[in-house]
Parts: sequence; structure tokens; C-alpha cells
Amino acid sequence: MRHKILSILLAFIIVYCLAFPQRMAESAAGGLTLWYRSILPTLLPFSIFSSVIVQSGIYDRFFERLYPLFRIIYPVRSPLIYPLIAGFLFGFPLGSKLCADLYHAGKISSGEVEAVSCISNHFGPAFLYNYLYRNLFQNELPAFAVLTACYLPPLLLGRIRLHQLYHKSGSKENRESSPAAKTKKRRPDLL
Repeated sequence: MRHKILSILLAFIIVYCLAFPQRMAESAAGGLTLWYRSILPTLLPFSIFSSVIVQSGIYDRFFERLYPLFRIIYPVRSPLIYPLIAGFLFGFPLGSKLCADLYHAGKISSGEVEAVSCISNHFGPAFLYNYLYRNLFQNELPAFAVLTACYLPPLLLGRIRLHQLYHKSGSKENRESSPAAKTKKRRPDLL
């Protein structure tokens, strides 16, 4: 059944491309231009810098000190502060990439990866404001309403998911379920 749905969807895409080739070419060019001019210059340096921070050990010391203040705002363990903040500031895929890096380094569990990736895997505020708010809504709605509608639901659902995760299995067990805690092997660094 799944293969039939996928085949039908691909057939519709091919028919659309053949029926509207000009629109398809313009859309592809616009998407590549947006990626080249906006997304790549913003995310690539941050991605490289984040990888250096996670692998160097600076990460652990800094966020252990920040943890007492941050846990009042949002109930996560200290290794999860950075992917949560980075995901909200820069959008996807950086929150998920940082979660994967921390999981492979043995600092967080698979349940924590799942929960925080769901919370931090959305558009960044700069993209939401500059593209969605200014171009699509044309300043008709208050910017605060657009940002609240985009960020409040994942924050609330993430808080519920993290509460369930920590109270059902305990945070000590979560730390021990990471792959590096089991095998003590490090993976090659991929960007």
C-alpha cells in the first residue's frame, strides 16, 4: 500500500513538471538562490563551529555552569541546553545535527535526541520574520503572534515529552543508554 501511494505521488509530480515547466524552473531557481544566499552562509560556519565546541570539551564546562539558571526556564539536562537554544535561534537542521553529535559522543540518550529534535527542528526566527512575516503576511499580523504560533506548541509539547521521558525511565538510565556509554567508541566527525 505504501509503495502504491509513493508511486501515485511521484506520478503526480512528474505530470506537474511536464504540465508547468516554466513554473517548475522558476521555483527550483528561487529555492536554490535562497539556499545559496541565505541558508548556506548562515548555517555552514555555525555547523563547523558547533562541531568544534562539542568535540573540544568547552561545551561541558560552560553548560554545566548555565544549567542551574536554565533548568528554571526549561527542564532539560545540561547537555541538551545547547541543541535546544541553537535549534531555536538557527532552525533546522542544526538542532537535530547537534543532538546527533551529542548522542554519538555519549552525552545524551536516544529518547532525549527524539524529544529535543522534535522541539528544536523548525524555522529560525530570522527566516520566520524576514520571509514568512514580511513577505507572506505582509505585516498584517503582529510579529509576536507569528513567532508565538510557531514556537509555543513545540515548547509545550517538548516539555510534556521530556517530563514523560525523565519520570518514566529516570535520567541516569537515559545517560547509560547512549551508544558511546555502551561501546566507548568515537565515530568519525561528519559535517
